[in-house]
Amino acid sequence: MSTSCRCAQCGAHLTRSRWHIENLAHHFCNRDCYANWLRGRSAGANSPSWKGGQIACECAQCGKTLYRYPYRVRAYAKQFCGTKCHGAWRSEHLTGQDAPRWAGAKVECECAQCGKPLMRPRHRVRDHRYQFCDMACYGLWQRKHRKGANSPRWKGGASGEREEWMRNGGLDFNRACRKRDGYTCRRCGKEHSKFSKGLHVHHRASFADYPSLRCEERNGMCLCKECHMWLHSNEGELVRLRWELDAVHELLLNVAS
Repeated sequence: MSTSCRCAQCGAHLTRSRWHIENLAHHFCNRDCYANWLRGRSAGANSPSWKGGQIACECAQCGKTLYRYPYRVRAYAKQFCGTKCHGAWRSEHLTGQDAPRWAGAKVECECAQCGKPLMRPRHRVRDHRYQFCDMACYGLWQRKHRKGANSPRWKGGASGEREEWMRNGGLDFNRACRKRDGYTCRRCGKEHSKFSKGLHVHHRASFADYPSLRCEERNGMCLCKECHMWLHSNEGELVRLRWELDAVHELLLNVAS
C-alpha cells in the first residue's frame, strides 16, 4: 500500500510504499534533491568523516597565523605561508653543518694543471680525482694528458697504415671519389678546384674498423674541411654513425646476402 509524504529538500508531495516510510527517515524526489540535502546537512562537523577541522598554527618564518588540518600539523614540524617563506627559512637554518647533505667542511687541494692551492667541498674531492682552477686549466690539462694513447677514443693509431694505404691505392681512391662528386662537398654543396686541399674524402664506413672497404669507391664521399671537422665532432657524431651503418648495410650485408 502506498502512502503520501514530502521531499525532505523541496517539500514536494511524494507517494512511497509503507516499507519506505517505516525504514527511511528522509525521502527525496530524485538524486538532485538528495545531493542538495547532503551538501547542506552533511558538510563540516555533520560529515561522517569529520575530524575536527583546521586548527590554528604559525608560519615558522614570518609568524603569520595559519589554519591547517591536524594531519598536516602532525606530519610536518614546520608550517609555512608558501614557498617564499619556506625558501627563506631553509636559507637561514639549513646551511653548513645543519644541511641534510653536509659532508664536512671544505678541504684543501691543488689544481692538477698549475698547482694553485684550492678549497673544495669534501664530496667533490672524493668523487673527482683531479681538481682545476677553471675551464682554462682544465683545457690545458686535457690537451696534455688526453691525447694519443691516453685519449678515451684511441683506437691503436692509424697514421702508419694510412700512409701505406695511400701508397697502395689510396691516391687513386681519392681521385676517383673527387672526380665522381665533381669536386663538390656533398653536405653543403661548396665547389672546389681540381687540386684544392680543402676538399677531403671521408670514409663512410670507418677507415680503422673496416679495412676491406678502404678502397671501395662507394664508401667514399667528398666533404669540405669545415663539414669534415663537424662530422667528427660531438655534434656530428650521430650523423656519422648513421652514415656508417648505411654504408655497412649497403656494401657488406648486401654482398654477403
